Amino acid sequence: MMRTRSLRAGEHAALIATSVSMWTLALPCAHASLATSFRNSAALADDEFTSRRMLREIRDAELTSDLTKLASLRDVARASTSNEANARAANALLLERIVLAERAMAMRNRTQSARELAQGEEALARERLALATKFERAEQRQLELEAAEDLLLRRMRADLMDVALALGVPTDDEREAARRLSKLIAPIFATSRVEDSALDASRIATDPEIFREAMLGGIASLLAADVAATSNDSEGAAVARRSRDRAATLLAIAARSELPVPPALADALITARARARVTVSNDSNSANETRAITEKLEGIHRSTDPANALVARFLQDEIAAITANRTASLPNANALGNDLALDCIAACATADRRARELSLTAPRATDGALASNTALIEQPIAALFDRAIETPNSERAAALTTLAAAVRARITPAVIAAARSDSKAPSLLTALCALRLTGGGAEVTFEPKKVEQLDRAVADPRVTSWFAIPYAAALIRADAAYAPRATDHLLTLVANAAPDARTREALAIALDQRRAEANASLAGEEKLASALELAARVFAGDAARDAWLLEAVDLALFPKFGRTNLESAAQRLALVTHESSGRTLRALELAHESGVAAKDRRSNLAAVEALDAALTRDISAGLADPSLRVRSSALFAATQLSNGDIAQAIASASRAISEAPTSLAASRAALTWIAAALKSESAIPLPSGLSSTMGAFPELQRVCDDTIDARFPTVEIAIVRAALAEGDVGKLVENSSEKYAQNSTAAVDARRVVLLATAMQNAGANLPATLEATRMAKHALALFATEATAEATTRAREAFDRDPRDRFVAWATGEVLCGSNVAQERAEGFAILRDLAPMTASARDEFWWRAQARMLEVLAHEANSGDARRASDVVARVNRLRTLDSALGGEVTSQRIQHARDRAETLLKRNASSTQNGVPHGG
Repeated sequence: MMRTRSLRAGEHAALIATSVSMWTLALPCAHASLATSFRNSAALADDEFTSRRMLREIRDAELTSDLTKLASLRDVARASTSNEANARAANALLLERIVLAERAMAMRNRTQSARELAQGEEALARERLALATKFERAEQRQLELEAAEDLLLRRMRADLMDVALALGVPTDDEREAARRLSKLIAPIFATSRVEDSALDASRIATDPEIFREAMLGGIASLLAADVAATSNDSEGAAVARRSRDRAATLLAIAARSELPVPPALADALITARARARVTVSNDSNSANETRAITEKLEGIHRSTDPANALVARFLQDEIAAITANRTASLPNANALGNDLALDCIAACATADRRARELSLTAPRATDGALASNTALIEQPIAALFDRAIETPNSERAAALTTLAAAVRARITPAVIAAARSDSKAPSLLTALCALRLTGGGAEVTFEPKKVEQLDRAVADPRVTSWFAIPYAAALIRADAAYAPRATDHLLTLVANAAPDARTREALAIALDQRRAEANASLAGEEKLASALELAARVFAGDAARDAWLLEAVDLALFPKFGRTNLESAAQRLALVTHESSGRTLRALELAHESGVAAKDRRSNLAAVEALDAALTRDISAGLADPSLRVRSSALFAATQLSNGDIAQAIASASRAISEAPTSLAASRAALTWIAAALKSESAIPLPSGLSSTMGAFPELQRVCDDTIDARFPTVEIAIVRAALAEGDVGKLVENSSEKYAQNSTAAVDARRVVLLATAMQNAGANLPATLEATRMAKHALALFATEATAEATTRAREAFDRDPRDRFVAWATGEVLCGSNVAQERAEGFAILRDLAPMTASARDEFWWRAQARMLEVLAHEANSGDARRASDVVARVNRLRTLDSALGGEVTSQRIQHARDRAETLLKRNASSTQNGVPHGG
């Protein structure tokens, strides 16, 4: 935002001169004689020192900064010997007014900025109006007019708000201030005795109070008109018109005064009358009055006061354009060179008038002509920027930023409309009109079709420093597709501009965006690495330089998409200048990723262990980044695994996962945990947070999937062995140590598959129904192999519900359900297998044979449970299957099918023997 305007030398005096009222000067009292009179006041009558006269003298002393006179007036007020309560109260109020005058003098003498002076005058005027309510009506009116005088002639001039309103380019803050002041002043001039139609002409010509009321009332009406005009509705326009008419009437009365008027006050009166007469009627009286005003404006045009001169020039042209029905010849406001605030007002007012002229011809203009016209609109504004860009390099960015905020605050809707309607508008104007000033800083609003124009604007050296950052932010907010373009703009700024606060801010935004891109693609990782290298080079002395380099090391060591680049990691690590636990950690990570020789593993483990302990202490003491603790634990786990310490590796990895489940370090710890879990033969609990880690890093789920696929054949072996063990296993499977070891390995692998499948289930991966059903089916079979029958049944049903047409899923579901102890579930499983493998099927795949084997085992089980007829069915079905394929589908299914037949034949023989002995088997 624009810095507050500084007051130039002599400006305090000029402001005072404007408001040293001729109505005060008209009073026949010399300062010296007054002082003498006050010292001898005891000998004078009380009625010679009325409150009203005292108030005038206090005002005179205040405006001339005469502390001696104020002291004399205080002595007079205190010296009163009256015992009347009213007199004592009046003197007390006069003493309050003297204190207020002293405070006003002190404030005006110490203020160095226009904003501070304007705020001070407004606060004092409010206090003056509050004090006025305590006085009698005549004195109250005097104080009200003093407050109005200070607000209209001093406060509004302090920060050039009167000039901005006169030229039609106030900022939003100035519009709000104008509304506030108008509301404060309006009650003072709600009625005015100078508007009395019976007012004597001689009074108008010679009474200073009439002049005062008329002039201040007229300026107050102009302010009311300005406020009403900003409402943008028909009622506001009507109010503005009535207020301007009243202003013209009151100011015309003030102009009829024959009293001597100070030049500054006379200039203010003329410019106010000109503003009120911009919209004139065609009658001869009005025309004559307008000509008279125009002639007097010519004198102000050449005034040594640049603000008055500027307003006079614009008003001359506006009146000329209306009365002569011609286009105004605008003043050359390109380079006043005295005051940035005044220059901005002049340039923006010129641009506004050119834009309004363009709006009248735009429908008939070609695009080329329109572009030429928008270049003319930009011209006065561009002149200011051309001056600013010539400032020393160290100050240039700040000067351009301040200027951009000041100009944008005054750009009118007409200028914005012209720029936005022209596809070839100049870059500076395009950027300024896309800018929006808010309480939190500058923002950019744009239409997608303007992106190319705004991209070109960023390259303009007058624009880059103040536009690149908010424009990039707007691009990122508008559409993620714009983010790389926005970041390119910011990094170009960093690479080609001096390293200062603005480029540092741009770098911060760019790095954040590059980090987001690095999380999405390999190209993003490469761009982030390049940006970090640029940051470390351009801001070599920045406190964050080592952090940028270490981040680049991480990208090379642990990329999410690319390949590990150990050489690049080592080069960037060598550039880190300060020793720290972060640097040591990365050095050890680099050593581990590079591969530690067997002879050095024990010493390497000791170094990692020492770092882990040191980090724990430093983090507790607030001396190290807490995020390093997770990385240290992940490295510790990987190092322990390399040394064969399986249980310790699992514990360290679990700790890292639990501390920060969604961190990149946790994903590395999870890989270590998976590898260690596959080597452990013990029961291992799932780490808390592992599901979050797997959810955040889908590649871990792929690792688990691949591991389950690799281990699944042993799960099937466990299932087959369990099926073969049913019944008289001693006769069918040799109980040798080798086969026992194989069975034990299958059970351990089944537990491992269950562990990984459970972790994936908890992660809640969002997979297509087919893939998810397959994963669930494998999980169910692994649970079944570990004798977790109830849980296996639940998972099998979930898998079948997701994809009942998948043959692997159907077989797995039937397999599990048929192993249930619940008859209804076995029947359900049998039905699924029967649908999967009908005897009439022409195509018989592996799942057809697996289903046949399992159904035969169910029938054999039922036969053994008392249904002897099932034994005959088993034998008959096996004989039929053998006619279809003598190998019975392969080694695995052949074993199961033959085993079911053997069980059935054994049962038939047993039944036959029992029948011969008179005891039917199964009763």
